[in-house]
Amino acid sequence: MASPSAGADLEQSLLSFEKLDRASPDLWPEQMPGVAEFAASFKSPITSSPPKWMAELEKDDIDMLKGIYCA
Repeated sequence: MASPSAGADLEQSLLSFEKLDRASPDLWPEQMPGVAEFAASFKSPITSSPPKWMAELEKDDIDMLKGIYCA
């Protein structure tokens, strides 16, 4: 069994004395192209009407899809 001081020695060896510059709260100042538009597209409220691609699906089709992806 390891001695209690061995655990303390290991803990001391894992310490980092690196100083991080935290002067700026803005870590990523420049926006990546397209990210803002992509994120904004998911902020729209959920509507009760089904999407266009589901308009022609029948109940049997939906049940089949649920069986494939929910199994």
